[in-house]
Amino acid sequence: MTIRLRSFISIFLLLCTHSGYTQSSDTLRRAKIAICMPLYMDSAFNGNAYKWSKSNIPSYAAKGLEFYNGVQAAIDSLGAQGIVANVFILDTKTKDGLDKQLNNPLFEDVDVLIGNLTSVNELQVLSKIAYKKNIPFISATYPNDGNIMGNPFMTILNTTLQTHIAGICDYLQKYYASSNIIFCTRKGSVEDMLWNYVEQANSSSTEPLSIQKIFLEDSASLNHITSYLKKDKTNVCIAGSLNESFGISLAKQLASTTDNYPVTLLGMPNWDGIKILSNSAYKNLTIVYTSPFNYTNSNTAVSTFRSTYKKKYQSVPSDMLLKGFECMYRFGKLVATAVKQGESLNIADNRFKVFNDFDIQPVEHKKNKVDYFENKKIYFVQQQNGQLKVIE
Repeated sequence: MTIRLRSFISIFLLLCTHSGYTQSSDTLRRAKIAICMPLYMDSAFNGNAYKWSKSNIPSYAAKGLEFYNGVQAAIDSLGAQGIVANVFILDTKTKDGLDKQLNNPLFEDVDVLIGNLTSVNELQVLSKIAYKKNIPFISATYPNDGNIMGNPFMTILNTTLQTHIAGICDYLQKYYASSNIIFCTRKGSVEDMLWNYVEQANSSSTEPLSIQKIFLEDSASLNHITSYLKKDKTNVCIAGSLNESFGISLAKQLASTTDNYPVTLLGMPNWDGIKILSNSAYKNLTIVYTSPFNYTNSNTAVSTFRSTYKKKYQSVPSDMLLKGFECMYRFGKLVATAVKQGESLNIADNRFKVFNDFDIQPVEHKKNKVDYFENKKIYFVQQQNGQLKVIE
């Protein structure tokens, strides 16, 4: 992974003062955008002295830096269009804490708060501040609602597990209703939660699917998975766990059966980070997983961006960089346009789509009470023969 050193130095300058893409002749109020991300500035600097080398940036800081690089690229693009706003970068890992930073008078009247978060605590802190100050808050990367209820100012872009499971059940209804469907799992609280989501989604259907639940606790049970497969039907195996080792072991066993059994393996949304599944050992196994983000090269906009970025910076942009670019460009332009035209901000507005078709809808656990908004768009990504593509 290549990190642009100039961007990290720019972060330090942004944290010391506020910045933005501006036109000096513009006298209108500028939109104010605050973006929170894990930058670990206290670890990177000793006073004003930068400690990390370009080739020795800690892995724990890499994702935050990639997200920032995407944000910076979007700021450059918006600036070239004459879009005006003040952009503030906040470090979620600073010793000062988020509360202290956001209570700084500099952040009064912020128009939107965007978070690249890593914990439930960070989500709850930003949600509370957003509710208190009536600020639209977009959780860009954290796939969890943090048990937050009654906060219509919060929007979750990285779809929750419950929505993923509901999408998987709809997908099975549409394409595999008569197949041999097996929910492969192990014992655990997360696994129980996933199965409960399956039962909830399936029971709400007019024609519930026939889904067999099996426990695969060890290598011996995995070796006997063929006893649950059928030769005269398509077999759909759902990996009912977020544990990567379990998923890899399940994929390995199913890959060994493809000469005798027609098998499709449905993985969880965290499978986009399991690179080993692209190895040749799995080439004959059809693997499908869900994602709220289509950053495959089958997406023409993504492919074009990657090509342009590589020519300019001699590095391939990561998915996290693409998320940073998409959030800053899409919502930055939306906020700046609303402020300029004196309009109310509508986060669900799709005018400035970048890569993905977000479908932002209200979530109501109790009737007529919005708990938060969530991106309900689910992409199904198929991995076969080392290639990724989105299937409809």
